[in-house]
Amino acid sequence: MVKEVRQVLVVGEALMDLIPIAGGTISEMVGGGPCNSAKALARLGFSTTFIGGISSDSYGEAIEKELLDSGVILDFVHRSDLPQLMKQALLAMNSS
Repeated sequence: MVKEVRQVLVVGEALMDLIPIAGGTISEMVGGGPCNSAKALARLGFSTTFIGGISSDSYGEAIEKELLDSGVILDFVHRSDLPQLMKQALLAMNSS
């Protein structure tokens, strides 16, 4: 019996989401649609390779660790000394 190999290539950005929480602090979470998709697919058992850029800074190290911990293959990641992409969420209080 031949075992079917389910392989997925995910191309795109990985970034660090900066989310304000109570007390004025910021929560840092690995994000980016392609990055999150790669993690989810790998956790579902697909052989998943992420293709994109990851910085060598502390944010990039956190992103790389989370991808690897999820089982994502990083053989085609471009590593750079440029700062990691970040996105800051802004929350507005609606009084209505």
